[in-house]
Amino acid sequence: MMDADMSDFRTSYNIPLVTSSQIILVTDSTTCARAGQAMDAFASTIDPTSRPAATTPLFVFQIGTQSFAVVDLLSPNDNDADFIYLFDSLWNFKGVSFVQ
Repeated sequence: MMDADMSDFRTSYNIPLVTSSQIILVTDSTTCARAGQAMDAFASTIDPTSRPAATTPLFVFQIGTQSFAVVDLLSPNDNDADFIYLFDSLWNFKGVSFVQ
């Protein structure tokens, strides 16, 4: 996402241009729990059926100080790709990217 040719993508989701050292895997349990809540909130906008909170492990990345990316690598799919869910620093959903 940080390549020059991805600038339109970053702009459309308000993702800042950062160096690789500014993209970190989050290990803080509070932030990870918040990511899970944000993912559950996003899922309920797609399917409002009441269900228990998800317990699927997520990989949470902080992008600079303004954005987060959440990846569920364990989610079964028939594609050789993964969804990357993008959120701002307040955990407002910004968009989703499908990458191989």
